[in-house]
Order: sequence, then structure tokens, then C-alpha cells
Amino acid sequence: MTDLVISEITQMGPGFCVIGIEETEGLFRSIRPIPPVGYSWRLFDHKRGDILRFELTTKVSFSPHVEDRKSAGVPGIVGRRTESDLLKCLRRAEVADQVKHLFGCELRENPMGGPSVWVDPNEAKRSICGCSFDNVHFVVHLERIRVALSLPSGETLRGLPLVDRDWNGFAEQCLKRIAGPDTRKKLQHFLNTKIRHAIPNRSAGFARIGLSRPLEERCWLMLDSLFPLPQPAWLDDLD
Repeated sequence: MTDLVISEITQMGPGFCVIGIEETEGLFRSIRPIPPVGYSWRLFDHKRGDILRFELTTKVSFSPHVEDRKSAGVPGIVGRRTESDLLKCLRRAEVADQVKHLFGCELRENPMGGPSVWVDPNEAKRSICGCSFDNVHFVVHLERIRVALSLPSGETLRGLPLVDRDWNGFAEQCLKRIAGPDTRKKLQHFLNTKIRHAIPNRSAGFARIGLSRPLEERCWLMLDSLFPLPQPAWLDDLD
């Protein structure tokens, strides 16, 4: 049995991709528990910070998703860490201070000319990594919110699709409260003013960047986690 602190819950189509971190000799490593059938959990009622005791079976990883482990299902919760405790643990897991160190390989530009970036699955050494950021900018599209992160190294990651379940849920709540036309434009303004300024005031920003499953020999970068997590009190500014 393996105790994992749930660190990522991302929306992937009709299901959820889950990552947890396991403590090993004072450090942490990421493990992606795969459900008994398929790659995503159709239902996942637990939250970030929950400590779950998994029965992990075979190692089913294919490069660059070396963190994958098949599991026998989701057990009950055996503990919980606060957001601040979870963040401390993540800073002792896989981290990078420069773009080239995120996945141990070159990041490649979108051949269609957009801001998204990808890596060659045969070159990447892992599929999840954390990094600090100094600034954040949101772009609200019809189908997805995309985010740009400014790193302390002076580099910028642009066009990251936001797959974080908590942040997407927060955005949906915002849209329900925004009245009138141009709701998505208003949401973008709200995120880039009130919310963007709230993030560095609470703590240093921290993100976890993940890789999609290979598609035509490309693994696209995604924003799996954005800390601090959204706060219900932030919705009051919309009223």
C-alpha cells in the first residue's frame, strides 16, 4: 500500500487525471495512479491535500509519463494536508528554475503559429514538474482558459491550457455571477485585475506544469496546478 498526498486533479475530457506525491527520504516524488480501466477517473470525489492509501500494482509507464502506476481503485481517505503544507511538499518534489529543466529537453514552438509549446515524447524525461512564477496572465477563450506565466529566470511560458479542476470550477462560478453581455471578456478582466493582484499578495506563485499524452508525436504543455488555489471570498468582488 502507498500513501499519496493528492496534488493534481485535472479535467481531461469526460474524466479526471490524478497525481499524488509520495515522501521518500525527506523528498517527494510524483506518482500518477491510473484507474483499473482506462487512463482517467470517471468520478473522483477527493480533494487536493487528501492523503489516500492506494494499492498500486504494475508499472505501466511509457515515456515521458514515467510516473504512471496502475492502481486497484480509489480507497478511503487516511489523512489530509493543508494547502500551505501541500505547497511545501511540492517545492521538495520535481522542480525547475528554467524552462529547459522542466522536462529535461527542448520546448518546441507550435507549428500552427500559436503560443502553445510541446516536447518530443522520446526526449522528455518526465511528465510533471513544478516551478515558481512572478506574474500570471489569463486569456479566456470559448473552449478553454489559457495562461501565461513569467518565471524568475526571465522566461515566459505562454498559451498553457488551464486544466486545473479547482480553477476551472472557480471560473464557472464567476461566469454564473457575471451578468449581461460579453461574460467571458468580463471574466478575463476580473482574472487579470482582482485575481492576478491577489496571487502574489498571498504567497509566492507556484505552478505545476504537465504534459499531455502523445498526439502525433507531440506532448503539449498544460497548466495542471496554479497556487495559491482560488478562494471563495474572491467571488465577493464580483458582487
